Amino acid sequence: MKNLVLAIMVASLAILGFYAYQSSQKVAALQVEVQAKEAALVAKEAEKAALEKQVTELQAQMDKLGAELESATAAAAAAAATSPAPATGGAAEAGTAAPAPNP
Repeated sequence: MKNLVLAIMVASLAILGFYAYQSSQKVAALQVEVQAKEAALVAKEAEKAALEKQVTELQAQMDKLGAELESATAAAAAAAATSPAPATGGAAEAGTAAPAPNP
């Protein structure tokens, strides 16, 4: 009887030991997976920060170019308003001058 109880105890310890070993292996694998995902997340956040910086720079360039375009348009409109209107004759539009009359 004593040997039967001892055999049951040894078998129970062996089963519990095996279960503990499997659990520790699963925990180790999960820790490695979490570390890999964390590293990937950090890399994505760094890439996101770089892209946000680039977007900000491009937006500033667009704003600057838009302001330059508006000022150039305003300057062209002001120049067109102050300069005399060009002649609208057919010969002048064709790019040839009319011949001078002979006296």
